[in-house]
Amino acid sequence: MFSPRRSRHVRRRRWIVLGIVASTLVLAINAVAQSQGRESALRIATISYLDNVRPEVERSNSLGAELADLRARATELGRATVSERLQRVGIEALAGVRAVEKVAPPTQLRTNHSLLVAALAIRARSADTIRRTIGEALNPGSPPPPATDLVRATEDLRSADRSYELFREALPDDEDTAMPRSAWLDGEPLAPEEASAFISTLRSAGSLAPVRDVAVVTITMEPAAVGSEGPAAILPPSPTLKLQVVVANVGNDAIRQLPVVAAVAAPNGDVDTARQFVDLEPGQRATVTIGGLRLAPASANELRVTAGPVEGEATLSDNERRRTLLVR
Repeated sequence: MFSPRRSRHVRRRRWIVLGIVASTLVLAINAVAQSQGRESALRIATISYLDNVRPEVERSNSLGAELADLRARATELGRATVSERLQRVGIEALAGVRAVEKVAPPTQLRTNHSLLVAALAIRARSADTIRRTIGEALNPGSPPPPATDLVRATEDLRSADRSYELFREALPDDEDTAMPRSAWLDGEPLAPEEASAFISTLRSAGSLAPVRDVAVVTITMEPAAVGSEGPAAILPPSPTLKLQVVVANVGNDAIRQLPVVAAVAAPNGDVDTARQFVDLEPGQRATVTIGGLRLAPASANELRVTAGPVEGEATLSDNERRRTLLVR
């Protein structure tokens, strides 16, 4: 049997254990409550931050749509209207950058915030480059702007769009923190040939004198190239070659029955030729399909695609594209 003293000792130990357990439960509950409180505070801070920057993203989307419209309609709107509207796009884009820079992000979104600022800043800079390039191209009194500036501006826009996507992907995935999609570049950046053709079109539109000028912009092959070796494209074995040729009227005068000719020269001197004809209004582009060109197997073939020339054309450097095709 337990003595009274030992019984009191056991009861005391039980009370101590119960006290420890109760204290532990209280501490655990407090810890959970504090954790939930911190999470709630972080969530509220995140929602507040996004509510502040969302209007600037929506403004950026509107400016991007206006920039795309101005690029597409620059020849019909005229230099004064385009320059004025492009200047406004640049000013508004820069104002958006300044507004977002003033928003203090919560601690957990500081790195993410820098992606948003970078995206809007790159867009503002690219808009200014495009404004300057189009303005110079539409002004017959100034030298033609370098096409590389326009190419670089569209490449920068792709980087800006990707920065924004990274910003958006890092946000919590729920309805309260949803942000709109935002992209200024529709498709791929301009290739140098496309940029040159665009600038030539603008130059012609700014001239009062008739300008007759055509260009081969891009060539797409079927079968497609599977690699390259120096400047040559490597094609898989195929009896024939099919081409999709984009040609452009970069002048300000309509062109009727423009000949588009493709020729493939084999190593033995044989030449296979095919042609199509197309009508082009000023500033218009068209895709011409040319098929059935025979390729010499297991050898190098020389491809030459020519548009025109047309009567009175002064610039012939962009009328022809050449490629070496290695069939393997």
